[in-house]
Amino acid sequence: MRRTITFDDDVLRLIQDAAHRERRSMREVVNGALRAAFREPRSTEFLASVHRAVLRPGVESGRLNALVDELADDAAAAAMRADVTLISRPMRRSPRMRWNSTPSS
Repeated sequence: MRRTITFDDDVLRLIQDAAHRERRSMREVVNGALRAAFREPRSTEFLASVHRAVLRPGVESGRLNALVDELADDAAAAAMRADVTLISRPMRRSPRMRWNSTPSS
């Protein structure tokens, strides 16, 4: 069945490139692309192996989230201390810097 479809220039170029590369007609390329686009999506099934782990003595599984929170708090506090250190440092003049009061030409 014939239908008229207007393609954008970039899409037409993609169709032409695919037809040339695959040695198929533009009609076959467009029909194949449309069939693939409207095909029912396949479910991708995969198996993941489970790793059995044992916690070290003294580590309670119920307190792991609390431990993560404490570590995050410590990291945030360290970052804040670093920011304060950067801000409070006085700016020093480099020996190579010249302080001229007259503009240079």
